[in-house]
Amino acid sequence: VTFRGHKVLRTLIRCHFSPPSATNSRYVYSGSADGKVYIWNMDATLAGKIDVKKATMGTRRVDRHTRLYFEEPTGWGTCVRDASWHPSAPVMVASAWNGYSMARGTCTLHAFNESSDDEGEPEMRRSVDAMLRPNPDMYQMSNY
Repeated sequence: VTFRGHKVLRTLIRCHFSPPSATNSRYVYSGSADGKVYIWNMDATLAGKIDVKKATMGTRRVDRHTRLYFEEPTGWGTCVRDASWHPSAPVMVASAWNGYSMARGTCTLHAFNESSDDEGEPEMRRSVDAMLRPNPDMYQMSNY
């Protein structure tokens, strides 16, 4: 299977399978030189995109007198080098080079929720609620 859509330019960009406890390992995801995280279904169709560039745009300091950014005004760039999906929550962290001249870096937290009409087998489960509190239905009592 070939997953298409992400861009790899001048650096290593990692690709991962989503965690079994959060998504039943049904996705492959990767950063991209265009500032996005791409998420594919196992049949290579695009399941979603997370726009890290848009989320981090303009987060650098501005000179209060000239209103210019301290970095060179060559245009905001973002290259998502890696992403990591939380093992049991519908969130991931993306690490990226970004800024004007991409001389800085960020780690940002993003949510990814599948559509409500999940047709996968086995059915997708949630081990946490919207506030990231453990879902008691997903855990069983133990004598340990």
